[in-house]
Amino acid sequence: MTQFKKQVLLQTLYHTGLLRLFIASQRNKITILMLHGVIDPTVPSSWKPLRPQLTTGQLSQALSVLSQYYNFVSLTEATEMLAGTRPLVPNSLVLTFDDGYRNNLTFALPILRQFNAPATIFLCTGNVTEQKPFWFDRLDYAVQSMNNNSVPRHTIPELAEIDFTTRETLTRSFIAFIRKEKNKYPADIAMHSAMANLIERIEQCSGRGLKDIFANDPWSGILTWDEIQKAPPEIQFGSHGVDHSQLSLISLENAKQELTISQETIEFYTGYPCRHLSYPNGSFNDNVISLANTCNYSSAVTTHPGSNQAGDNLMTLRRFSFPRASSSARIIAAISGHFNHWQKIGTNSQ
Repeated sequence: MTQFKKQVLLQTLYHTGLLRLFIASQRNKITILMLHGVIDPTVPSSWKPLRPQLTTGQLSQALSVLSQYYNFVSLTEATEMLAGTRPLVPNSLVLTFDDGYRNNLTFALPILRQFNAPATIFLCTGNVTEQKPFWFDRLDYAVQSMNNNSVPRHTIPELAEIDFTTRETLTRSFIAFIRKEKNKYPADIAMHSAMANLIERIEQCSGRGLKDIFANDPWSGILTWDEIQKAPPEIQFGSHGVDHSQLSLISLENAKQELTISQETIEFYTGYPCRHLSYPNGSFNDNVISLANTCNYSSAVTTHPGSNQAGDNLMTLRRFSFPRASSSARIIAAISGHFNHWQKIGTNSQ
């Protein structure tokens, strides 16, 4: 089927009300959405990440559409519904943010409040405490700092895999490089060590580093404990580990430390139980699930797409990626269960 025909079919499903009927048929399921950073593109910044970023305009548009079909609930409410300890709210939808970027509160929160949408922010407590950027943001900035003919890129062999010809080719090749590196190493510590070494070499070569602007950077800045303590009650905080380690690729002892230390740290600073977990990079296995249960987490979210219903394992909850679509039809289709593949449709339909 051609792209145009797909768009026409999707618009037909939307305007004839068939998508609404499908949503109604899924009324007893709970949808969880996954977000990361949210940026206001009008805010001045000295750089722009290569990885796609959700804008405040996209967030506002999508929530406006979703609010017509779904009821926003907290993750705690959702897990209680799934466990059968709270009456089900039909067409419940949960918003979750991974990583703990400051822009979750500065840019996203005002929009969430417009739609009375609570949210859970999953924190990497080591990054919060040390106020250090994530390695992938640091690498993004470092690579872009080499995008200058006066900088000798040949001194960094790994950069041969990255195409600096245009912004588009740079973005595409950088994302491919990140994905390859994440899957290249059997142990997470080896991947982190290799990336740290690469980043340090690039920063030494260019004379620039994200740490130089990190404190006030709207893209990569991490929430502080003071900001977390002052967050409003509609924002809950959960664990995303200590340093974003892939839990299935580290030892069980280290995985337990990631789960317990992050949980205890969040509880210490917030004064509230930390009962929700997001597996960093979606990495988990049966042993990690068992550890999470032992640590008294009541739920854990994955990166596996899909909706959830009563009786599902609360430690492997599914999430859809938050839709960046530009039309109401694609926004709804992107998180409508069997219609999930429609989120890959192009951006030209109205």
